[in-house]
Amino acid sequence: CVTGKDKLHGPGAGERTVSYRKVRANSTVSAALDPHHTHFLLVDNDKTPGFGGEIRFRTQLEERLSNDMRIPKVLLVLSGGKGTVEMVAESVKR
Repeated sequence: CVTGKDKLHGPGAGERTVSYRKVRANSTVSAALDPHHTHFLLVDNDKTPGFGGEIRFRTQLEERLSNDMRIPKVLLVLSGGKGTVEMVAESVKR
C-alpha cells in the first residue's frame, strides 16, 4: 500500500502532476514512493491488501510488452524480501 495514496486520487489524477511527500517511515503495511524515480505505474488490487498484489499484473505486463515489441525480457534482482522472491518465481513461470 502506498503511503499517502489519497493524494493521488481525484479528477484528472492520471493527467496532472501530483505533489507527494513522504510523511512517515516505511513499514510492513505501507511504503512511500521513491523520490529518486520520475514515473510510477500504480496498481490497485483490492483483493490483496498490502504488498504483493501487483506481482501477477507486473509479470503479465512485462510478458505482453516483451512479446508485442519482440524484445527479450531481463530480470535483474539486487536485493529484496519475500515479495522479490515471489516476483522472480512468477516471472520464471512465464
